[in-house]
Amino acid sequence: MADDFDAPYNVVAAFEREGTAQTAVELLEGQGVPPSSIHVHHPDSPLDHDALAELRAEMQDEIVESWAAPAFYMTPDQARGAFRGTLMFALPAFLVGAAAGAVWAAYDDSLLGWWGQVLMVALLAALCGGTIGLLIGGGLEPRFEADDDPARPFDDQRTIAERDVLVAVHAQEPTVAERAAELLKGVGAERVALVDRHGDPLPPQARRPRPADPEGFWWRHAGEG
Repeated sequence: MADDFDAPYNVVAAFEREGTAQTAVELLEGQGVPPSSIHVHHPDSPLDHDALAELRAEMQDEIVESWAAPAFYMTPDQARGAFRGTLMFALPAFLVGAAAGAVWAAYDDSLLGWWGQVLMVALLAALCGGTIGLLIGGGLEPRFEADDDPARPFDDQRTIAERDVLVAVHAQEPTVAERAAELLKGVGAERVALVDRHGDPLPPQARRPRPADPEGFWWRHAGEG
């Protein structure tokens, strides 16, 4: 496979503000990083190797932070809408169910007793209403949230590479890339990714190396996250 980067050790940092990104570039140059090794990618620029590397690192983090349970597959907007919808539908349904249960209890004796009949119908109605509200709220809220940004399909967030300024450093030595990463974190980067020559991100464990890990261990395991 053809190499994506000319350098084997690379760091890509994302900044929300142009000014902060420019400050980061100046600090890197002040630390002796050659200007030719620094590349800045703007959100409106064509997709390049730096942006692709950032996308891959972001996808890796999303997978690592995900949960294997249906409830956690909701986006924040879906979860917020589902919660509101459940409350909005469950409470009126509970009241309607309580009224229906009272009518049932007035005309029919049961072993449950008057309160038991009312409570049973009210809870069943609330369960049905809450389920309807969960589905409706979870489905509609993303559409409402996306109204302010036509570029967003439903509530899909823009990727970091689409909305942030990227500052990349391409180094021939791992220590140079690692020092640059620490500097960029200190300046206030939204996120910093270390990637190898092919744009493969280092595994998440590389952020917390163990004392027994030999030097360069995680660079040799890029893309195995």
